[in-house]
Amino acid sequence: MNKLLWKDYRLNRPLLILCAAVWGMLYLVGVGTQLAMAWPRLPTLDDWAGMLISWGTVGMYLTFCFAGLFGGHAIACERNDRSANFLACLPPTKGQILTSKLVVAVGTLAAMFGWVLFSLYVIAARLSSEPVDLGEIATVPGLATVSVLTFGVGWMASAMLEK
Repeated sequence: MNKLLWKDYRLNRPLLILCAAVWGMLYLVGVGTQLAMAWPRLPTLDDWAGMLISWGTVGMYLTFCFAGLFGGHAIACERNDRSANFLACLPPTKGQILTSKLVVAVGTLAAMFGWVLFSLYVIAARLSSEPVDLGEIATVPGLATVSVLTFGVGWMASAMLEK
């Protein structure tokens, strides 16, 4: 099982790098706009909290797109490098192969949502002088539901499309 996890990690590495780069650019844009809006003075702690809330929410919605990409990439990359036929001949069962793919994708998405929730509810709450209330925007069951749906749609589309 360990070898399957490493294989799926290596197959998803370009997608992981893309997600990290997009997230990094997202927060860099947030920091840049915050510095530009506060110029010539430095932003206050409330300004930084507002930046984390607004750009963290954008990052949360981007994570749903990444979930769809991980779902679509799960089968498409196997077809692309012809390892789907190779996997059919190996001793691991289909359940083990699917579990390996899910562990890599769910682990990455959990880390992304963990960061978003940490930045919104811990860091922004500590920086802000007012209580942070996102209302119904960022409920954990809602986040999980939308992520599962977009992951499933990506996986289904990848499985159904031949090319």
